[in-house]
Amino acid sequence: CEPTGLLAGAFLMGLAAIRLLMAHKRVVLPFALASVALIATISPWIIRNAIVFHRFIPMRDSMGLEVWMGNNGPNLHWTSDDKHPLHDMNELAEYNQVGELAYMDHKMVQAKTWIAANPGEYATRCFRRFVYIWTGFWSFDPRYLEMEPMDLPNIPYASTLTLLALTGLVLGLRNRTWETLRFAGVVFIMPLLYYFSHPEPYHLRALDPLLQMLACYTVYCWRTHVAESRQEALLLQPTVALGD
Repeated sequence: CEPTGLLAGAFLMGLAAIRLLMAHKRVVLPFALASVALIATISPWIIRNAIVFHRFIPMRDSMGLEVWMGNNGPNLHWTSDDKHPLHDMNELAEYNQVGELAYMDHKMVQAKTWIAANPGEYATRCFRRFVYIWTGFWSFDPRYLEMEPMDLPNIPYASTLTLLALTGLVLGLRNRTWETLRFAGVVFIMPLLYYFSHPEPYHLRALDPLLQMLACYTVYCWRTHVAESRQEALLLQPTVALGD
């Protein structure tokens, strides 16, 4: 489970509670039942982490490594995958020597040290990660494109999908405000942590169906508008009287 899903879930529960309050309906019981269901779902994993690591870990303990992977010095790629313990023998040796939690803590310290020493570069990377997530663009450097050859065809696709989805949100807010707010909350909350750490395409696969639906809604609204405009134009055309 991606921890960002919990943030989106909290937003959706809060939005539902507001709607119930505005409709003068019961809030406490539905909110309590939803909370119990959520806790029952994730508590086995939390209990497992507490037993194994002797520390409270809500979902995952890898945040230190994830932040460090995207913020550890000059890097051509959006993540230092070659420095991951799965690919770097020195990192794997450190991981095995000090243990998982100590290793993750050390990576967080290293990441914070680099960020503190390079605040401008960190801000730039956060912005580039934002652009990459929504447009697919990271760099046109030939060395990078050699690693990610599908970026070039993906950029126009991802950018168009984002534009259509954002347009769908605007149109939806005009027509079905509350329903669209649920989409907007998930779409904007899910990627937040990845702006500050590093993105991975598979992190955002949960968003793809939402973006596709919003994009389709934009196309639907456009086609409906075109059809209505044509119908109005036909009605406004002057009639021709036929003689005997």
